[in-house]
Amino acid sequence: YQRRVHGISITKIMQKDSKKVNLKEKDAPSTWKKDQDAYLKTLVGTYGTKNWVIVSESFNNKFPDFPKSVHQCKNRWHCLTEATPKKHPWNEEERLQLLLGHKKYKNKWSVISGMINRRSSNRIKNRFYSLFRKIKNKIKRNDFYIEST
Repeated sequence: YQRRVHGISITKIMQKDSKKVNLKEKDAPSTWKKDQDAYLKTLVGTYGTKNWVIVSESFNNKFPDFPKSVHQCKNRWHCLTEATPKKHPWNEEERLQLLLGHKKYKNKWSVISGMINRRSSNRIKNRFYSLFRKIKNKIKRNDFYIEST
């Protein structure tokens, strides 16, 4: 008879915990170094942003002691290119671009983020739904009007 917690035997839980400890001790993920960032930039310059498998393989050939997955290389590239995202308040031009972009591309936030400089796709999505809520609430209160030109 084995003691079970939520349908899983205690021995399996202990095995999983010991694996986690071993992983933390010897295979801890490394942080990115400046020379790795520079090499990643050159690889993306050479292969582009559509060939992440080749970028990752080339990166791992140069830095075999610090292997990075395709996902890690892609995420790091986006962190490098969006190092200075806009955080100040939205202006009218950006709001208009957001609404026109949504009208044309629907919920393709990454495409719309290309139209609005230095705003992440997540910020754009959040701003759209914030505007949408405000307009919806104004309509409910009959406080909404459209200016005719």
